[in-house]
Amino acid sequence: MGTLSLLIGTYILTAKKGDKIHKKLGSIFSYSMLVAAFLALILSSIHQNTFLFIVGIFSIYLIGTGTRYISLKLQGNSAAKPKLLDWFLTISMLIAGILFTYKGLLSVYNSNNFGIVLITFGLIGLSGVWQDIRYYKGLEKSKMHWLRIHIGRMTGGYIAAFS
Repeated sequence: MGTLSLLIGTYILTAKKGDKIHKKLGSIFSYSMLVAAFLALILSSIHQNTFLFIVGIFSIYLIGTGTRYISLKLQGNSAAKPKLLDWFLTISMLIAGILFTYKGLLSVYNSNNFGIVLITFGLIGLSGVWQDIRYYKGLEKSKMHWLRIHIGRMTGGYIAAFS
């Protein structure tokens, strides 16, 4: 699934945006990335691989919210009306971001440099949560905010396909 995502993602990045092909391939990319991310979570728990676990969590969050931003925009309202799924993704990343940052700080304190990776991913995740909440509450005034977030998160998911 990761290979399929990587191939489709490469095409999507270089092709025209917003047409029927982009939308169809984008859906295939999203679903295949989500499957790959859930498989990463399973494998990370079997093999005790923290980095793979982090990549899995981030992939689900990035692809899930990147896709949902388009759905929220299609509602046509100036303020997004988030669904339960939107809040679930955001709150899950909030919890993960706090835990990653906390565990990272403990690791650095215990002279384990991998803690820097945890802190970095934790803070990036918390930044995304802040963007989501601002958007859900109608506090984001930039007209193209949804598009920037969609592109950034889908590209982040594409980068995760390399991992």
